[in-house]
Amino acid sequence: MNPKLKVVIIVIVLPLVFYFSWINLAPTISNDMKYANLSEDELSSMAIPWNYSDIVRNPNDYYGEILQMNGKVEYASNERLAIKISYTCGSHPYNLICNYAVIDNTSDLRILDGDKVHVYGFLDGFTNWPDAEPSPIIRSISLKCSSC
Repeated sequence: MNPKLKVVIIVIVLPLVFYFSWINLAPTISNDMKYANLSEDELSSMAIPWNYSDIVRNPNDYYGEILQMNGKVEYASNERLAIKISYTCGSHPYNLICNYAVIDNTSDLRILDGDKVHVYGFLDGFTNWPDAEPSPIIRSISLKCSSC
């Protein structure tokens, strides 16, 4: 390949690729920020109903929508909380399977196992933490702890 052509690709094409990739990420960041200042009543009126089975089967119906949940924290780490969203856990030959939602804890609250939380947020994919079943990851907009 011609050395001048390599320079043109490196100097012009690569920066354009990075620029347009960054532009695609910008709306997500600004969307989260525009919801951060909404009141709990406003968030509540915007939140859509959902259930575990439907969100796992049809996740595209929930991306970009505000989801609301209340629950007891079963597992807490520095960045994430797992709250049980289904109280009817099915039996598994080796353990008990429950349905969890995993919350990204972006608040300054120090939340521990057993605390009760109220969350508004967006679906941000799935994880197999804290158990083998898929758990929706909720990127929190508002996280309040009623027992902290």
